[in-house]
Amino acid sequence: MKLKTLVSDMGYFAIANLIAKIAPFLTIPIITRNFSPEEYGYYEILLGISAILTIIISMSLENYLAREWSIVKSNYLRSNLMSSLLTVIVFASALMGIIIYVVDLIIIEGSNQFGIVSNNILMAYLSGAIVAISGLPLMVLRIERKLISFTTATFFNNFCNLGLIFLLSNNQNLTIHSVITIAVISGFIGLMTALYFTRNYLIPVLNVSILRSGIRYSLPLVPALAVTLINGQLDKYILLYFYNAHIVGEFSVVVKLAAIFSIFVFIFRQAWLPHSFNLIQQENPAIKHYDLILKIYYSIGVFLCLLLMYFSPFLFKLLSPNEYKIELAILPLLLLSSLIYGSASIVNIGTLVSGKTEWNSYAAFVGLVANFLLTVILVPLIGVHGAAWGTLLSSIIMVTILTLRSNMLANVSLHFTPMFVTIAVLLIYRVIL
Repeated sequence: MKLKTLVSDMGYFAIANLIAKIAPFLTIPIITRNFSPEEYGYYEILLGISAILTIIISMSLENYLAREWSIVKSNYLRSNLMSSLLTVIVFASALMGIIIYVVDLIIIEGSNQFGIVSNNILMAYLSGAIVAISGLPLMVLRIERKLISFTTATFFNNFCNLGLIFLLSNNQNLTIHSVITIAVISGFIGLMTALYFTRNYLIPVLNVSILRSGIRYSLPLVPALAVTLINGQLDKYILLYFYNAHIVGEFSVVVKLAAIFSIFVFIFRQAWLPHSFNLIQQENPAIKHYDLILKIYYSIGVFLCLLLMYFSPFLFKLLSPNEYKIELAILPLLLLSSLIYGSASIVNIGTLVSGKTEWNSYAAFVGLVANFLLTVILVPLIGVHGAAWGTLLSSIIMVTILTLRSNMLANVSLHFTPMFVTIAVLLIYRVIL
């Protein structure tokens, strides 16, 4: 692997993702100034449900597509690959829609306590389904490094979302339902754009052997992704149980600020994924690059975390009105959690090389259980700080399991030093802050 190529790809994806991520970030101050903390809390819960449905519907087949694309060389075989996977995801979307509709009817008829969530869950599902379907054409654009097309598709999606939210806010018509409906409309525009750019690979075909191989490879990854996502949303549900949606809304603003750093994690993972599959196909000495990449990842991550923490007071004032009472001290914990969790895409080399991808699910599940237990214990004692500590400790546990397992399965020496040095630096800064 050429380090310069990885850095170059990170630069390209940085431009694409800054365009993609800056628009949703700009919507936060608009939404928080139109929503009460309670409404914003319910809105965040709906976003979490939508994200979980995206993972279930997609079945992580975009990861199988990424692996096979470098192996399959002819355009015809690649068309078979993409079109077959796309067909099954569309079918899965329709099936999930029926399930959500039935569940929604039962919830509405059986109880009124779900309120806003019940009234908007169908639109949340539709938004998640569109994101799931978009994953395949966007992955093709990433692998083929058609970054202008990738950026254009994400641009249409996100800036359409921003423009419509801004328009409705000026007319004072911004509600939870309207914001989610806008996400559906803008997501559909992004999907159509991505499909247009990959239209040469779209053919009417359903290859059963591809589906069997893809599902066999990808399904073991789904629990890991779903559990990890649920783990990230768990804090909000526990805070809702012990407190109320108002507290969830205020906590979510801090999570959104920490999500700025997740842009770096996302960029790194997008650039790293194609290179990691190429490394796996090489001889064992190439695996040594993983420890170097891990050190570089944490070095850049620490710098960006410190920078974000320094400007956080100003950013909080920008993101939310005075009605939102923000706990600044939990930001370093959430940043650490995001940084450590992101390193999983590096330290899972052993599971990828050996084909034992179920270990990703095992590690994620243990992290989920740890987060649940720690958060349930700590939240009644120290409130939102307990939720942040639970998230951080569960990320450490998950990455530790993957690191130890990779060292065994792939005969590598991934070290814990970068992670623990990073934890020490940010926690010291937290005390000073």
